[in-house]
Amino acid sequence: MTPLPPAEPEPKTYLFILNDGPYGQERPYTALRLAVNLAKRRDLRVRLYLAGDGVQCAFPGQEPPEGIPNIEHMIRSLIQHGEVGYSGLSAEMRGLKPRVLIEGVKHISPDSLAEWAIAAEHILVF
Repeated sequence: MTPLPPAEPEPKTYLFILNDGPYGQERPYTALRLAVNLAKRRDLRVRLYLAGDGVQCAFPGQEPPEGIPNIEHMIRSLIQHGEVGYSGLSAEMRGLKPRVLIEGVKHISPDSLAEWAIAAEHILVF
């Protein structure tokens, strides 16, 4: 009997929690730059949770001034390579509806966020 090949190890999971809106501070850019670069690695899993003013990072149609990184483009890239979720309460408190957010950004309940946190080896809060 031929032995089975070793199972692929589960990828390490990184959870990023982003609390700041785009362009007011450098934290969203720093968080997203790291998250996007980690998500491109096949051996890692990256999840981004947008809370507080961070839900505003998921607005489509962003047009920052020339020379300023486009947060929307970074979110779209992360959707392709990882997962992006948002706090429904944070969105509601800011008058946002799910249909106004970038396609692929999904509502994450508190229970689901807890599951993301339990599954993550690393949690980074910005």
